[in-house]
Amino acid sequence: MLPKEISEKLFGYITHIGAPGSAPTLHQYNTFLEQVLKGTCTEKAQVLFSLCRSGMEVAAPDIFKVIKQLIKIYGGIVSSYPHFQHVNFSQHGEDRNESFSLFCLRDLFFTGKSTDRIETRVPEDFVCSLEDIEKWMYKAPLFNNVFDTVFSKAFPIEQERQLMETLYNISPIPEIPAVKLGPIPSILDAKSLLYLNSNLPSSLQSEWRLLFSNSFHGDSFSQLVSQISHKGPSLMIIREKGGHVFGGFASHSWECKPKYYGEPTCFLFSLAPHYGVYTATMYNQNFMYLNLGQETLPNGLGMGGQFEYCGFWIDDSYNTGHSKAKPKNTTYGSPQLSSSEEFEVEAIEVWAVGREPKSDSDEEAELEKPKRSILDRDPESKAMLELIGRHQASEGIRERDLKDEETEEMRKKMNTIPKLL
Repeated sequence: MLPKEISEKLFGYITHIGAPGSAPTLHQYNTFLEQVLKGTCTEKAQVLFSLCRSGMEVAAPDIFKVIKQLIKIYGGIVSSYPHFQHVNFSQHGEDRNESFSLFCLRDLFFTGKSTDRIETRVPEDFVCSLEDIEKWMYKAPLFNNVFDTVFSKAFPIEQERQLMETLYNISPIPEIPAVKLGPIPSILDAKSLLYLNSNLPSSLQSEWRLLFSNSFHGDSFSQLVSQISHKGPSLMIIREKGGHVFGGFASHSWECKPKYYGEPTCFLFSLAPHYGVYTATMYNQNFMYLNLGQETLPNGLGMGGQFEYCGFWIDDSYNTGHSKAKPKNTTYGSPQLSSSEEFEVEAIEVWAVGREPKSDSDEEAELEKPKRSILDRDPESKAMLELIGRHQASEGIRERDLKDEETEEMRKKMNTIPKLL
């Protein structure tokens, strides 16, 4: 499972725990397992440092290489989770591994630098110490998930079922139900899906349901609107023909309205060529906009900014859009998300997140259900009360659930009355 180079360095690290030797002892191996599976960030940093270093310091290209290898393994592990059996993930794996690795390392490589600039290359002249890696790991929850997942799978000390439960607890993993149209051809890969899920409110991390995919529903804006309207919080992912992948989280249901709406919990994100999440600046309230078939108002879907200058915008023709930000989007503080200001849509998918909300008809049906007395669930007590002359006050007033009253259990217990008499 682990590459040969990493396995050899781990072997050398284990044999030098405590008293160095030519072969690892049981004590050394158990100490190593404690460090990688249950250790602190300080202990895990020592292991990671040993995988990267050739001296007393680590060069940026060396740690980047190791992190990229671990992330590749991580992608293979999470792609095989049964939660995702109905999804065909994107195959742009190597490119995404590079950008995901650089995103994880940004607080190590570029600490103290302006966050306005998006770094896309590994700094060749950067070196770091064990202390630097330790400090970074304490503020890198995303990479800690990668580390824990890879080493829990590589060194399983639990039964397979317990191991999978451990892996699921490391990072929130949403259930994805099957759809009638077949396997879901997603723009996302498994790493990107878990990355987005980790940025959602915890109450929305348990389930994703596909609302729209142009692979299933066609390149139609009216279909997009009909599929996503009034469906609760959702994620929209867009891939444009320039290769960039981006989108937004709408914490409010999409609805056709004459003006912007939404909540500050909405955000924009980028997945390719780099990762990033951009939250509300509170400069304005232009979180979401959707309209169709209007003569005096813009028709399309957008998030952030203002008309003609949005964080991203999809025209009602469906095939074109824009992402404008000079220098930043006013609503979300995001940069330009697409490869050029005006772009052509290649693919769009929208996922509802969290448990499916009850519809108005479901709530009405719940209210219309006949109310049951506790005595309906305990017919023996009801029979005894009848014998001593205590009748139900609600008898004849509330609606009866005839199906419950005529169960086999009720008939048997009511037959005990003659015997008691």
